[in-house]
Amino acid sequence: MKLSYLEYFLDVVKFGSISKAAEANYLKQGNLSRYMKYTEDDFNTTLFTRSSKGVELTPEGEKVYLW
Repeated sequence: MKLSYLEYFLDVVKFGSISKAAEANYLKQGNLSRYMKYTEDDFNTTLFTRSSKGVELTPEGEKVYLW
């Protein structure tokens, strides 16, 4: 796992949106979505619930966030 992916994860939580976090990090939204998928794969769990209004942490995502 790349440390930058965890930093991006924290930004997604902070902004509540992958697109806003991507913009803040000068990334394309599709790339950040892929990085979050890699992070979920590394943890072998779903970290976010995605909707048209943004993202919310799953219970497993909260554990990773508080870790």
